[in-house]
Amino acid sequence: MRTFLVAIDFSESALNAAKYATAFASRVEASRIILYHSLDALHGYFDIAQLPEAINESTVDEAAHKLAEIKLCLLAIDPSIEIVCEIDHWNLIEGINRIQAREAIDLIVVGRTGKSRLSRLLLGSNTARLCATCDTPLLVIPASISFKPIKRMALACDFKEVTATIPVNIIKGLTNKLGAELLVVNVDYREEEYYDPHMITQQYALHALLDNLKATYFYVDNKSERQGILKFAREQEVQLILLIKKQHALGESFLHRSVSKEMALYTTIPVLLIKPTETKQ
Repeated sequence: MRTFLVAIDFSESALNAAKYATAFASRVEASRIILYHSLDALHGYFDIAQLPEAINESTVDEAAHKLAEIKLCLLAIDPSIEIVCEIDHWNLIEGINRIQAREAIDLIVVGRTGKSRLSRLLLGSNTARLCATCDTPLLVIPASISFKPIKRMALACDFKEVTATIPVNIIKGLTNKLGAELLVVNVDYREEEYYDPHMITQQYALHALLDNLKATYFYVDNKSERQGILKFAREQEVQLILLIKKQHALGESFLHRSVSKEMALYTTIPVLLIKPTETKQ
């Protein structure tokens, strides 16, 4: 990972996410952070003839001044990282897509909540859309979380098509650079599936993929995948949750998109959402 993109709406949670991203970048040897602010936050969500505040030169200048202040704050955390500020009139998703079209972005970072009820609604909608459409790894930072050395990471795994879908290079890279312990957790409530021959084959396959990382494996009974993962992460004092966004058959695909969105919107622990290997190398 070399270049991060951090979405900034000037909320406390966005500033917190930017600080977290800077400290995280130092640990994984990233060298560049793009701070991106969309002036057209309301565009695409409401059918209104005119925005409450006209986007004019003074608006751009004010946003640029605020980004410059954030840049100084981040350079105080790590002066070796290049900080670039971006402002445009596109809505957040379109703006991010346009930056990615010209830049090699390795990680997108967003805060979990915004500064107002409207901001929370918009950020929640944008995060859900990013979860569903973004191929780039997406790191979601809860507002109350400040960066601490990551000693334990939890990889949520359903043990389905692991060889074809687990992004081994990303997981190994993070584990090695962070010096973190990797915990693999499977959440389900159908205990009989643990002894299914296909399940056992997939378990062996995952062990082979992650063998040199000395991962430990856990099986949690819970009808709610989100609640099971979060409960496990809290009990095991995990600092980062890795979640693979898989595409299965129609019904299962809907389930996994829902879990990804729920984890992104309601997590109390930083969550890294990653596309499977077949989608993102």
